[in-house]
Amino acid sequence: EHVERGLSSPDPATRRVAARDLATLGGGRAAPLILKAMGDVDIDVRLAAAQSAIRVRTPEATEIAISWLGDREVRLRIAACEIAHAMPNPKAVAPIARALGDSDPQVRLACADALGASGSPEAIPPLAGKLDDPTPNVRIQVARALARIQDPRAVVPLVGKVQDSVPDVRQAVVRALGELGDARAAQALLLALRDNVAEVR
Repeated sequence: EHVERGLSSPDPATRRVAARDLATLGGGRAAPLILKAMGDVDIDVRLAAAQSAIRVRTPEATEIAISWLGDREVRLRIAACEIAHAMPNPKAVAPIARALGDSDPQVRLACADALGASGSPEAIPPLAGKLDDPTPNVRIQVARALARIQDPRAVVPLVGKVQDSVPDVRQAVVRALGELGDARAAQALLLALRDNVAEVR
């Protein structure tokens, strides 16, 4: 009751504290309050509610968070991906795939992570298309996501990145190909054995 009153306070700071405390209530009692707090006008209240949703596992939060992918606030766009990563929902795959084109690299990285966690075959084409992302960390996360989904369609795009200009990306790509275990990668992996970076070899 104390937390519920806090969420209804006109003071944003009080609502933020209450949103953080939602995780202490347990799923059944917290869920409707979390969903309410995710619609708050204050960004920090929504972010705190998102973290509470992840901690108490509130699957309904994913559908609400999808709408954040178009928000101006970068933190909300990242939080939407974090919720979708923690509680995958088939309805989230297409919107997150579109958000892979976000202008912020941290959002793109979070999107790739969420798509990998979705396990959805529908995520393969958009992920494969981001193996040329200008940010190396995004390319690394895309390679990991493709490996996680375990779809053979990822092999050919990954083979094309075995000679990426960044060693950490090459390392992620060859590891992903190993996890996929497809014989079509053999020639590319033999090539990678001659890489000038020991970690890649």
